[in-house]
Amino acid sequence: MSKYARKADINHAQIRDGLRACGWRVIDVFRFPGMLDLMCVARGRFFWFEVKQEGAKLTPAEERTFEFMADTGLCHVVYSLEDAIVIINRVDNNL
Repeated sequence: MSKYARKADINHAQIRDGLRACGWRVIDVFRFPGMLDLMCVARGRFFWFEVKQEGAKLTPAEERTFEFMADTGLCHVVYSLEDAIVIINRVDNNL
């Protein structure tokens, strides 16, 4: 475990709270090393969102998580609430 505490990105609460305001279930797991920031259940489907500020990069642990789950299509990097909603709507419209 890292000796440094994880800090939420400045846009983290806005995205988390916005997804909840849409009526979706959101579990905030950003404090767990190697986990992506938010697990969201929307319209009966699971999504994992890694919240980043523009220009920020994935940590090595986050990259390993993306590689591990690459074939699922469930992991997404989002920079705004709008990004997350577009992803949810895109998946919903493709089914």
